[in-house]
Amino acid sequence: QTLRLVVRTSVAGSAVRIRLSNAAGAPAVTFGSARIALHRDGAAIRLETDRQLSFGGQTRTTLYGGVTLVSDPVPFEIPASADLAVSLYVESDATAPTNHRFGLRTAYLSSPGDHTAATDLNPAVATTETILWLAGVDVLAASSARTIVTFGDSITDGDQSTPGTLGMWPALLAARLQANPPTRDVGVVNAGISGNRLLGDNGSGLARIREDVLAVTGIKWMTLLIGINDITGATRG
Repeated sequence: QTLRLVVRTSVAGSAVRIRLSNAAGAPAVTFGSARIALHRDGAAIRLETDRQLSFGGQTRTTLYGGVTLVSDPVPFEIPASADLAVSLYVESDATAPTNHRFGLRTAYLSSPGDHTAATDLNPAVATTETILWLAGVDVLAASSARTIVTFGDSITDGDQSTPGTLGMWPALLAARLQANPPTRDVGVVNAGISGNRLLGDNGSGLARIREDVLAVTGIKWMTLLIGINDITGATRG
């Protein structure tokens, strides 16, 4: 099937690339095609902006368990605060995909086949608010651009905010920064995970800070809002 995911950027740029993750270690999944375009509405794209993505020069790629793939950058004039549609043709069977449960944007699943270049995937076979495999989007911005990573738990992730409204506080922060000319080159990356703890087993704040914060392209600052789940979820003696 073809999966079309809608995500929001913050700063403007002249090129783009995506990151696909199988961090949960599920069996390998093969993508027969990946494309990116500006989102129009629903499951539709602005066809004139459609771009084919490649990985190491190949349009077909396999994502193995525990691996993150970064696409080749492609020229793309992206305005600030843009909605992008990332279309992935899942060529092989896929079980337990790495995902972001509270994506809070509608994603669309097509009928069988490669429909990544289709203007519209409607009627969609199914929809979901979970982001599958897509770990991030990097935009080639001006040399003065810097990034804030908002690191935390469900309060940062956006759990309980209304789906489709971009009501999570990092999105509101990004909008405020764009509305102020001196801060329009500051991008915002939401690295909140619902239920996350600072301490604990794999996936804790301490375990993921290197990849989810320090490795983010262009990072200059981070915010930290985490620890509530350590208190409320702690084992009582």
